[in-house]
Amino acid sequence: MRFGSTLRALGVAVALLAASATTAHAARDDIEPLALEELADMRGGFVAPNGVEFDFATVLLVTIDGQAAVETRVTTTANGLASTQITAPFVEIAPDGQLVVPGIGGETTILHGVGDGRMINGVLNTSDGRDIVADTRIEIILPGFAQMQQGYTLDKLGFALTDDIRVALTRPR
Repeated sequence: MRFGSTLRALGVAVALLAASATTAHAARDDIEPLALEELADMRGGFVAPNGVEFDFATVLLVTIDGQAAVETRVTTTANGLASTQITAPFVEIAPDGQLVVPGIGGETTILHGVGDGRMINGVLNTSDGRDIVADTRIEIILPGFAQMQQGYTLDKLGFALTDDIRVALTRPR
């Protein structure tokens, strides 16, 4: 008898979920997608439901033989995307604007491109005996994290002191 009740409850739950999914899908049909110009004004960070603000960064990094050759950082800001690039002294800029590192029997060309909704992190290598790593990282940036962490530490200390006082006052003598 108990198995039958469970089975009926499960059937009702599935029916309710299916009905709500159909309603949600129908509600989406009435929504017009935003134009790219409207989206451009809205980009730049993220606010969690509890009000904590996040920003995002993408870091494109190429290391050659263990040394950072080129790092390109793209961050979201209130004004859109901001990009910075750092190149090591051993990286040469070719006449066509390519980033090149000469090597034994050839060269290494570093391809970092940011824009038009894409990011490129690549390497073309014709030299011998190179250890090359192309790395792409996504970072979450918490503005004011140090202050937030300090506040959290103080809150934690306050909770610990409150617990210690409560235990001391309720301990039998």
